[in-house]
Amino acid sequence: MRRAVFVDRDNTLIDNHGYLADPEAVRLLPGAAAAVARLRSAGYRVVVVTNQSGVARGLVTEDQLAAVHQRMQDLLRSEGTGVDAVYYCPYLDTEEAVVPAYRRNSDLRKPRPGMLLLAAREMGLSLPECWMIGDAERDIEAGRAAGCRTIRIHLQAGERSLADMTARDLAEAADRILSFPSDDAEEPARMTPTMQESGAESRGDARTTLPDAAGSQRPALSDPGGVLPQILDELRTARLEAQRRDFSLATLVGAVTQAFAVCALGWGLWAAMDVSGKNPGAVNDAVMRLLAAIVFQLMALTAFVAGRR
Repeated sequence: MRRAVFVDRDNTLIDNHGYLADPEAVRLLPGAAAAVARLRSAGYRVVVVTNQSGVARGLVTEDQLAAVHQRMQDLLRSEGTGVDAVYYCPYLDTEEAVVPAYRRNSDLRKPRPGMLLLAAREMGLSLPECWMIGDAERDIEAGRAAGCRTIRIHLQAGERSLADMTARDLAEAADRILSFPSDDAEEPARMTPTMQESGAESRGDARTTLPDAAGSQRPALSDPGGVLPQILDELRTARLEAQRRDFSLATLVGAVTQAFAVCALGWGLWAAMDVSGKNPGAVNDAVMRLLAAIVFQLMALTAFVAGRR
């Protein structure tokens, strides 16, 4: 199955601090195009997954959104690359959603993993081999829920994240992905015929989670008895298998060293309880044993951290 890197759109791939409706205002972030090109050359599909509640808020139309995505793709294409797909969620379930057709609670909206699951199903992706890159914690939560590895960018000082890694920007995130050990090699991704055509319509190379042009609706991901629970169960199983494969020598060393630390701690406490005035060296003996326990504990923690890299 294929590997992919899921990328958030705003402030990850392009610069945007509002509800972007004007294609002429689209600006790629520095190094973003080169990062996309390197990922695709390494065999990864690059898939944009973005919340676009501006549609539900009445601030952006879907036609405007399609034009923005086309402009983004054109800018990437001008630098010799492009994304493989764009999935967006236009829905919002709060009072700020003034367009009734888009006011709903959708499993496609991050931090839920719906867009990633849909892309995996449609594009034949192996989610445990995929990555999610974003500048917000909802991106990380969506990636983790889908079973992907995650990278948080633009992390502020003092801010915490559940991401597997952090990076300054998309370029550094791509470096981290490409330096991550992988057993599977894949043919470099190629531009699809639709993306190569300069006159392609925006909906041709921006795949959406909305009804198809012919009016047929894709299966609803919000259906609790539908395909989503099945996919989630499969992902949990795959993630457990991946965790078992990740067991390493460093983890084994950490476990053994942890056992030594516990023994040394017990030995030191026993010596401390046996301190008396008849044995002046007993205090020093107890201190040395407790220090040994601390050293073993630090060694165990180091081994565990090394085993998770």
